[in-house]
Amino acid sequence: MIGELSYARKRLSVRSLWGLVRGYPLQVFFVYLGGITFMQMDQALFVYAATGFKQDLRLSIKGYGLIVTIGFVIGGLLAPVL
Repeated sequence: MIGELSYARKRLSVRSLWGLVRGYPLQVFFVYLGGITFMQMDQALFVYAATGFKQDLRLSIKGYGLIVTIGFVIGGLLAPVL
């Protein structure tokens, strides 16, 4: 049992892990990272714009927080889909 654990640790070294993620998995990771980055920037711009219509619609801080929260929840749920 102990021999198996030490063998498993040797197999999962950084070098062997890098060999597993090179190529297509690394490309998928960076495409997904780019998508998530742009999604977060989009949500940040939504919060920036929401302050303008907070004043126009005379929302309280709770109403503003609710709108921002709903925006982030919808964005978080749609992120894996998009």
